[in-house]
Amino acid sequence: SREISLKEIREIHEKNPGLELEYFVHGSICMAYSGRCLISNYLAYRDANQGICTQSCRWKYKVHLEEETRPGQFFELDEDEHGSYVMHSKDLCLIEYLKKLKDAGICSFKVEGRNKTVYYVATVAKTYRRAIDEMEAGKPFNKKYLAELAKTSNRGFFPGFLENDPREKAQDYEKNITHQTHEFVGLVKGEHKSGKTNLYEIGVKGQLTAPVKCEVITPEKDFSVTIKKFTTLKGKDLKTVHPGQKDTVLISLPHPVPAGAILRKAR
Repeated sequence: SREISLKEIREIHEKNPGLELEYFVHGSICMAYSGRCLISNYLAYRDANQGICTQSCRWKYKVHLEEETRPGQFFELDEDEHGSYVMHSKDLCLIEYLKKLKDAGICSFKVEGRNKTVYYVATVAKTYRRAIDEMEAGKPFNKKYLAELAKTSNRGFFPGFLENDPREKAQDYEKNITHQTHEFVGLVKGEHKSGKTNLYEIGVKGQLTAPVKCEVITPEKDFSVTIKKFTTLKGKDLKTVHPGQKDTVLISLPHPVPAGAILRKAR
């Protein structure tokens, strides 16, 4: 479980050398012990342990105190304009600790994917895959991977209980907004058969106004591009497109990309 420290992992591995060990290294952290939370089930009839948690601990609450000799008289706790987020945990990120985890006996690294967008899953899995490959090649950890992970939806990162009790560092008590630096704005559906090279149909996932600078993410490589215009199948140029776009949207890219390539832009 995610509450187990690096020291405890080593001890488990030493006493059970033939046992394959997996450790959760990236994603949302439940405020309850090992996800044993009843709040979601109680409030929304959605059980956390069945994969359908509403993440009730991330909601905004007004918290009150009732003094024993003054029943029914409630005193509101201090809060700012955002509300009170007393159960708001940061997200786990252990990409810097992969070598320590491997040396301790971990053979499988688990990242969160449940109820996440294709953009989140692709970015996180790809980043950890690259970090693992470089670790296996004996290369030092590249801090650019932390910036890459910050481009996905997150509530700030911390290393969990791996080396010590994080205490107040595990939570953001002031706000529940995402720290995400980039947003998912498009998904390449495939190359358009029009006789023109590198013309692609995209599914629009966020509002875009040309010209706009985007990053194109593929399994093999990433590159930046400035999209100067959007075009419909009838050849009409569009300056702005959005997720509710009825017309098929085409864009030109400087390099060939596969279907499923992702477009994102800085927020």
